[in-house]
Amino acid sequence: MQIANSREELAQITQQWSDEKLEWAFVPTMGALHQGHLTLVKEALKHYPRVIVSVFVNPTQFDRADDLDKYPRRPKEDAEMLRKAGAHALFLPSVEVMYPNGTNEDRMPDLAGLDTKYEGAARPGHFDGVVQIVRRLVQAVDPKAMFMGQKDAQQVAILKRAALQEFWSVEIQVVPTVREASGLAMSSRNGQLSPQGVDIAATISMVLAKAEKEWKAGGRPRTIEEKGKKTLLSAGFKPEYFDFIDSVTFEPLPDVPESEQHVEKPLIVTVAWLEGVRLIDNWPLY
Repeated sequence: MQIANSREELAQITQQWSDEKLEWAFVPTMGALHQGHLTLVKEALKHYPRVIVSVFVNPTQFDRADDLDKYPRRPKEDAEMLRKAGAHALFLPSVEVMYPNGTNEDRMPDLAGLDTKYEGAARPGHFDGVVQIVRRLVQAVDPKAMFMGQKDAQQVAILKRAALQEFWSVEIQVVPTVREASGLAMSSRNGQLSPQGVDIAATISMVLAKAEKEWKAGGRPRTIEEKGKKTLLSAGFKPEYFDFIDSVTFEPLPDVPESEQHVEKPLIVTVAWLEGVRLIDNWPLY
């Protein structure tokens, strides 16, 4: 596996592939890799002869300096995991490489309000930072496709809209959330939980699965949402939201049974705090 720390080094790698008429896919990450990230790499390898992974902790998408400081950084371990997974190149830039003129915000595309809801409301400016860095990474990597996880559903929706607005040629492929045997969605933040907390955190996926069953049995979204939040609260969580939404617009579903819904891709989204850790998950209903 080749490692590039600068745009110039990366361009040398991709130019060679281009000369060999090989297409490449891209997996953007912030490192602290786990099996979920490696699943993205393996899925990309099924469709493209070359795969580039970036590891970059992007400062412009953190709304709290302490959260940025706490984010785990282990580039050597990440590189070894990617090598074993079969990635062909790792782009490991510094802040200076990605933001040579400072981190002043770039022009933002029209996101139709997607960036102000849910995670955008909870973390002001977060999605501006996401769009800013993905734009720069896509420009540097110039991939045919980008592979992302369903776990970051709102981020995926925003980047799809940004790609259309800015005419990015990259195709965004979404891979289902990878879960532990307990059902807990894999996340770098899970490492901040105690062993007991990890066991409790698995409750989130159980509540989501139960909500799906109740909805398909004719339940109404608002009633199921309240039950879900109460269950999480009783398990020791501090629920932030637990909502049925349209996965394209992130608008709430009408409070009618499934049989009366006219939303093509409904989704349940949730965030709940446990032991001071903010856990995010979602559950596709399509």
